[in-house]
Amino acid sequence: MDEANFTLDHAGQVNVFLVAGLVRPGGFVRPNGLPDMPMLRRGLSERIETLPQLCRVAVPVGRRHAWAELAPDLEHHVRAIPAVRGVGGLEQVCAGLMCVPLPLDRPLWELLVVPGATTDGLGIVLRIHHAIADGMSAVAIARTLFQEMRSARPRPCRLRPARRRRAPVSRRGRGGSPWGFSGLS
Repeated sequence: MDEANFTLDHAGQVNVFLVAGLVRPGGFVRPNGLPDMPMLRRGLSERIETLPQLCRVAVPVGRRHAWAELAPDLEHHVRAIPAVRGVGGLEQVCAGLMCVPLPLDRPLWELLVVPGATTDGLGIVLRIHHAIADGMSAVAIARTLFQEMRSARPRPCRLRPARRRRAPVSRRGRGGSPWGFSGLS
């Protein structure tokens, strides 16, 4: 565990990743735009069990910390906050959260549901402490939590003939990676 993650973390300077999004009716969002929190917690509980970094807490051991397993309290970790007025209200919530440390006595993450962020839906805010995930790990956690539920009917595989392509020598100045990734989907 990198102790700097805890040294840097204090009110006014939190060491968290914050991901915000807008969700329209369907699934846990009722037609009136309000959340069904028990449904959301049930849907996320199985996914959270597959993410061990969301099921541990940093415990002080002398001048350092060690990880200890602790099941998250989904009533605390996945909760609705007061409604806001539109996307601007969601942005204000996000800005304010960047100055609020996550409690160290619980697993270091939270998912907040923000009613009112859209006229027919709501906002969500996922905060993950840097001690449990770096940038790419945080993206993988978010994808696991929010990926679409797969239907019971498997989709057929579409096989395409392999094409031989030469790897680029340099991509400097093109803004992409040498593997063709220009961003996350």
